[in-house]
Amino acid sequence: MSLTVILGSSGFIGSNLVQYLQQNKLNGLCSAGRYDCEIDIDLESGEWDLKNIPKGSTFVFLSSISAPSICDGSPELARKVNVESTIKLIEELIDKGVKVIFSSSDVVLGETTKPKGDCSDPDPMGNYGQMKFEVENRFLKEPNFKVIRFSYVLGKGDKFTSMLDEFADKGEIVDIFDGFNRSIVGLQDVMKGIESLINDWAVFEDKVFNFVGPELVSRLKLAEMYKLLVNPNLEFSSSVAPDEFWLSRPKTINAVSSNFERLLGKKPNTILEILEGWNND
Repeated sequence: MSLTVILGSSGFIGSNLVQYLQQNKLNGLCSAGRYDCEIDIDLESGEWDLKNIPKGSTFVFLSSISAPSICDGSPELARKVNVESTIKLIEELIDKGVKVIFSSSDVVLGETTKPKGDCSDPDPMGNYGQMKFEVENRFLKEPNFKVIRFSYVLGKGDKFTSMLDEFADKGEIVDIFDGFNRSIVGLQDVMKGIESLINDWAVFEDKVFNFVGPELVSRLKLAEMYKLLVNPNLEFSSSVAPDEFWLSRPKTINAVSSNFERLLGKKPNTILEILEGWNND
C-alpha cells in the first residue's frame, strides 16, 4: 500500500496537516523526522532510512531552516539542511518512484509590488530564498516533483497572531513594523490545497503552485483586523523597521496564483473570511 509521508509533522503547518488528513480519513498517513516519527529522517546529519516507503507513495516535504538568524548567521548549517541533504533526499525518493510535494516560499519571487504568478520569473532574495530556489530549479523537470510556495499562513497558533495574543494577555503594547506586505493565505486553504495534490496528483499537471491569498495585506492591517474581529484587548503601535531587518526580507511580495485556485476549486479565503470563521469556531 502506498503511503503519504509528512516530513516536518511537528511544525505549525505539518501538525495541522496531519490532523486535517486524519479527520478526512486519509489512509497510509505517517510521519517522518528526527524524533518520535515512524520514518527516521535527519537532514542535519544527512542520514535516513527510506526502505519502508513504497513506490507510488507521496512525500510532503515541509522541513527546512527558515529563520534569517540561522540562514544568515550559520549559512553552512542552513545550506547543509536546506540544499545538500534536501537535494540528496529528494533524489533518492524520486529514484524510488515516490511523488514529492516540496514546500518553498514566496521569497523565491523576490521584492515585487507588481503581481507575480506561478510561472513568473523567480528573483530570490536572501540566503533562504536562494536555497529554496536552488532546490526548485534542480527538480522542476521531474514528473514526480511539484512545488508549493507559501506566503504567510494565517491560522490559530501561527507565529504572528500568537505574539499578538501574548502581548494582549500581558496588557502590553506590541510594536509592529510598517511596510511588511504579503498575500496572506488561510491555514484551511493550505490544508485543502495539499490534500488535493495528494489525492489528484495527475489531474494537476502544473509544477508550481503559489499558496497565496487573494489580497495583499500588511502586518499592520492584519493587526487592526485581528483586534476588531478576534482580540479586542490587543493594543499596538507601528514603527519603521531598521534597514538590517530588510536585508533578508522583501518588504512586499505581491504573489498571485491561478493554479492554487484550481487546486481549491474556489477562490482562497480573504483575511476577513478567515478571521470571522476563526472567531466563530
